[in-house]
Amino acid sequence: MPNKALTDILTQTNIRDYIRAIPQKPMLGATLLPNSADKIYDMQIGYLLGANSTPIAASITAFDAETPLYSPSAVRKVEIELLKFAKKMRMSERLIRALEAPRNDTEFQRIKTEVFNYSAQCVSGVAARIEAARWEALYTGKLVFANENSINSELDYDAPTDMFFDLDATTDTWDLPGANPIEDMEAWANYALARNGERPTRAVTSSAVLMTLLKNESIRKMAWGLNADRILTQGDLNTLMQSMGLPTIITYDELYMIEGRDGKRSRQRYLPQSAFIMLPSAAIGETVYGITAEEIAASRLPNVQFSEQDKIIAMTYEQGPDPVSRWMKACTIAIPSLPMLEFVVRAKVLPDSFTLPGVPPIDQVPDKFAPDVAID
Repeated sequence: MPNKALTDILTQTNIRDYIRAIPQKPMLGATLLPNSADKIYDMQIGYLLGANSTPIAASITAFDAETPLYSPSAVRKVEIELLKFAKKMRMSERLIRALEAPRNDTEFQRIKTEVFNYSAQCVSGVAARIEAARWEALYTGKLVFANENSINSELDYDAPTDMFFDLDATTDTWDLPGANPIEDMEAWANYALARNGERPTRAVTSSAVLMTLLKNESIRKMAWGLNADRILTQGDLNTLMQSMGLPTIITYDELYMIEGRDGKRSRQRYLPQSAFIMLPSAAIGETVYGITAEEIAASRLPNVQFSEQDKIIAMTYEQGPDPVSRWMKACTIAIPSLPMLEFVVRAKVLPDSFTLPGVPPIDQVPDKFAPDVAID
């Protein structure tokens, strides 16, 4: 029967290896805004919005003549502070006791796996909150915090308002009879071309929007002509889109949970169901990470076990003798950076009340999970 101290079990290597071995759901936001190569020490980043837009040509000058003076390009500087993302969970006295003095090897392995699993949950919780921030910034051009851990603030990415299209729910949204989504997409793509010199090549939306497009009468006629009753697939739709010089479409419907101070949980979408985003072929930005205070203080905290996964710090530590407890925590400092946001077409194409047949609204789906306040 094992008789190891917690510090022997919850080592940096053990925690890191366990977290890395857990299959992770791919996050599309992390693909569109990949992690920066290195962490930065500053707490603020700045970039020029529009720095890669249409260049202003130089002019020919005579030899030995003074070079003409031109005004700077019409670019706007965006400065935003990095945010701290953190989640921690407590090991109860019962769990600590069972892990330190298990009755047999089977119980030891079960409890050890349980402990590591909660550490992994902390890491995945931080990753989920960063993913939510990526999509909020990309779609709305802002990050709004409304009483989140007593934080009330707003970060503005200075997104161009002329590249956001909010369709009227009573006359224009794509679920209405007679809607012509291809016409809308052509208008937006042509506007992006005239504005930025580049047409969008890819689009991201929800399955609800995709299903609406596949059932749209005007699209089916474009694809099949007299055989408009044929089933239209996503592949068929993308073939039509490519033939018309429009972006191919992928869907993103991943969910995450938020937990209130009262312990109640609710499901949230990373990408709103009504959203339709058209993207250029080039990279639009990245996720910038900073160095946490925990990392700086690591050398002075010998009883704290650290590990790192995808720029997120995982740690375990004791906190006080009364009551005896041990904590698992994950944290990082990060911010989505979007210098190419002006090349992104953002649209709201379905009403907020829209639901697919037979599918209840997200807030009415039964929740079978209980809050993870402390580990027993």
